[in-house]
Amino acid sequence: QADEVYANLKTQLESAGALPPADLLRITIYIPDYTPGDAAVLAAAREKHGFPADKLPASTLLGIQSLYSSEAGIEIEGVAVLGR
Repeated sequence: QADEVYANLKTQLESAGALPPADLLRITIYIPDYTPGDAAVLAAAREKHGFPADKLPASTLLGIQSLYSSEAGIEIEGVAVLGR
């Protein structure tokens, strides 16, 4: 699911006219039942979709109890700034 949410984030940014990752100001990542091993999975998905580790926006990762569905394993919220 990490791969899918980063692909979706990139698609949404591009459809709004943003240039990922340059226009991405901050992201918040929500993961139910987070474990430290999840960070490696996130990093691999992030880089696969063009969000390199050296150009990351401000980021917050929250381990939470649950998301909207028991099948959802991750959610990413991004804030971009266009027209700078």
